[in-house]
Amino acid sequence: TYSDINADVSKYRSTAVLVEYNRGDYLLPAPYFPYVIYDGEVKINPLLKDLKDKQSEIAKQVSYNTFRADASLGIIEGECELEKSFIEYAIANNVTMVAGEFKASVHREYRTQIARKIAESVNVDEFKRLLSECNGTDEQEKCLVDYVIKLAPFVDFRMIEFDGIDEFSPSIIWETFEAETVSAPEIIPADVVGIAGVTASRDASAAFRESLKGRWSQYDSENLVWNVQRIVWTDIERNDPDLVKLGRLKLVDATVKSTAPAESPDDIVAIGGDTKTFMKLIKQIALGYGDGRYKWDGKNGVWNVQRSTWTNLERTNPLSAKQLELRPATITKW
Repeated sequence: TYSDINADVSKYRSTAVLVEYNRGDYLLPAPYFPYVIYDGEVKINPLLKDLKDKQSEIAKQVSYNTFRADASLGIIEGECELEKSFIEYAIANNVTMVAGEFKASVHREYRTQIARKIAESVNVDEFKRLLSECNGTDEQEKCLVDYVIKLAPFVDFRMIEFDGIDEFSPSIIWETFEAETVSAPEIIPADVVGIAGVTASRDASAAFRESLKGRWSQYDSENLVWNVQRIVWTDIERNDPDLVKLGRLKLVDATVKSTAPAESPDDIVAIGGDTKTFMKLIKQIALGYGDGRYKWDGKNGVWNVQRSTWTNLERTNPLSAKQLELRPATITKW
């Protein structure tokens, strides 16, 4: 330009020369919020308005793709995530986000980043201690939800909009943490065990009715043994431990041998591993190849799906599949 050839002319300019930058490739210097915000993003998150107003001091003509600024102000080449950067800003500046205002349909990435930020703050030893100190499922859930809320003073969890699997709510965050940080008992549906004792008594029948729902079982009247999946025994130990401690129910060898059926695309299997990162992918593959069937098991940290979902996930996304793993299903019917 003329100014480049005749550098001295810049001394006499009354206005700065504005340079156009790609909004996704350049950041603003401190003390400004680094990510250049445009109007559409303020509509999604009104908390960005004050940041954008401040940015207007140096970022001009901001559009979806570009902005203009004085090159002498130290515009930085680089990129960052809006949602992640805003959460860091909110924490540093005591800004409170009301969870109920962040709806799943338009705030998915905000919600994911908040859940991840809370996850970074979890103290595994403290978390396990809370699990052991809280008695009963209801009390345990309340204790741990309170713990999650304590970890996120930058989030007001009122007015949560529950819409399916909502990773933004404290209870779902708790289930995710429980699956990731607390060793769940190994559950192998094909691993058949025997239960002997007062299985037909009034005291034991309630525990059995609950634990046998939707699961395979077979009674051996000759040996007075119930042959069941191991998960049934695990449920009884957790939900009615007195039956076990008093010896009213005993774990014994199964009197039948488990027979694994031939694999079928319709078999129910479970997907474990990094399910949090690949939740959306698992659902998409299930909708396309698995009859739209998927069910989250928070206690064991797995998605129950049809075998065809796993087969096609491996085929279409082999790198993602390496961060997941095929496990036995934790349910036997949809």
